[in-house]
Amino acid sequence: MGEIRHPFSRVPPGAWLVILASAALHAGLVYLLVQASLASGRGNDLRDKALITRLVRKGEEKPKNWLPDKPLAPAPQAPPPAPAPAVAPNAKAAPAAPKKAERAPDLSKAQKNALAALGRPDEFRTSDEKPAGSPDGVEEGDTDRETLGNAYYTLVYRQVKQNYVVPGIIPERERLFLNATLVIRLDAGGRLIGEPEFEKRSGNDLFDSAVLGAIKKSAPFPPPPPPLVDAYRKDGIGMIFSAAKM
Repeated sequence: MGEIRHPFSRVPPGAWLVILASAALHAGLVYLLVQASLASGRGNDLRDKALITRLVRKGEEKPKNWLPDKPLAPAPQAPPPAPAPAVAPNAKAAPAAPKKAERAPDLSKAQKNALAALGRPDEFRTSDEKPAGSPDGVEEGDTDRETLGNAYYTLVYRQVKQNYVVPGIIPERERLFLNATLVIRLDAGGRLIGEPEFEKRSGNDLFDSAVLGAIKKSAPFPPPPPPLVDAYRKDGIGMIFSAAKM
């Protein structure tokens, strides 16, 4: 009986190194793909959880009896026009009655507030009236609802904005399009937990570095409201910075 040889015994010794290197390379590629997928999912998770607040608009506080904002009800459908009466062939048309000059409605402040509550805050506001908001708000604010989250986010934003230094070498035209989103996590005392994370960079390293430096210089921030401490420690606050408004 002849000698039985294992099929792998014919593989040259140097070939094993090539096989092992190839296996290690493929394992590394699989690891990188898994990590990239996890990082992408984490970024979406930060967006969903952290960006839960808005900047409060700078303006006058609403009176206590101000009605909450409600969606504007759809206008009722106009009834179909009535058919015109028949006119005799030779009948003369009656002269039209002269129209009276229409007078603009003189609305009281309470009526204006009611209209504003229906979703038309600016329709009857005169030029000397300030928009509803908060004296502690910011010009670039987009809401007049001073909830706990909105008020604290606006406070943190104002503090960062005061410490922001505009990079002089960034062209003014380019600043119009630079926007960056960062997520910061805070402890109960308002101190930063770890490094602020960029969820979305602006594309300009100078602006991104200036915003990051302003956040670090502004910390520690005032203590967060007690109901929001856990959320800000775990999920953080998503902050959007626009170079055109800084």
